[in-house]
Amino acid sequence: MFLTRIGNRTYRFDLITYVYNPKEACTSMDVWQTDYKDDPYQLKGITRQDFDAFESKHNLELPPSYRKIVQKQNGGMLQYNSVIGEGDILFPIDHLYGIGQPGLEDSPYLIKEWNLPQDILIFSGDGNAWFALDYSAGAPSVIYIEADTEEVIKVAPSFEAFLANLTYQDPGTEMDGGNWTKEEAEAIFSGQDEYLIEEVILDFAYTDDSQWYLGELLNLTEHSSPLVREAIDGVIGNEIEHYLHESQEETVKLLKKIINNLSRDSNGDIRRHMKELKERYTL
Repeated sequence: MFLTRIGNRTYRFDLITYVYNPKEACTSMDVWQTDYKDDPYQLKGITRQDFDAFESKHNLELPPSYRKIVQKQNGGMLQYNSVIGEGDILFPIDHLYGIGQPGLEDSPYLIKEWNLPQDILIFSGDGNAWFALDYSAGAPSVIYIEADTEEVIKVAPSFEAFLANLTYQDPGTEMDGGNWTKEEAEAIFSGQDEYLIEEVILDFAYTDDSQWYLGELLNLTEHSSPLVREAIDGVIGNEIEHYLHESQEETVKLLKKIINNLSRDSNGDIRRHMKELKERYTL
């Protein structure tokens, strides 16, 4: 059994099978997904002088393990999709920032824009949830920050430990809705029980039938409950690279419609998140 973090809530899943990447364990030099076409996070290569200039500019020291992986590739999509944090909480993550923009250089802007803690360096995330190095106690630990709830969760005591806990989540057949059939989900989505709707939205977050799922989410973007729309916002933020990587025209079309609808949401945080996704992925 694992706990998994989706949006700003923690859920227990008993049926998910978690396995390590076929290469079994993360090594400090072998984290990147090298066959990802048009990787939105990969920046041009950097030199030792670039590292030194960044550290001098921001008055901090990057973890040696971060420097190692970024010397090989300056940011990008990971061959892993989750990290096991303290307390066996599973956090979705599929990319790391490189040095530059968009990347680590965006950290000061995000800190100011979202009123985040000052002694941090954001190295992954989108919208309203991020992974960051926390320098407040000296040697940096890794934390997970959620702007909506102002919650800060410790993930690992160091970046090296964070890398060692990266894992590949294999949803298997049981992840396609877990406790619900599609017919049951559709009936729940047409109702007004916002907590049950949120639960089912998250339960289907890893379904293989992306077109069906995104079609249901599109309908729910007009739901009266902020809780339901926030759940959709969290799923889209976590899974957008997956949907874009599928490259199926109908999937991308549905994704864009969801983002456009949520861009007009009454919740300012949701509108801002959608704007950031549009800009980052040129949607």
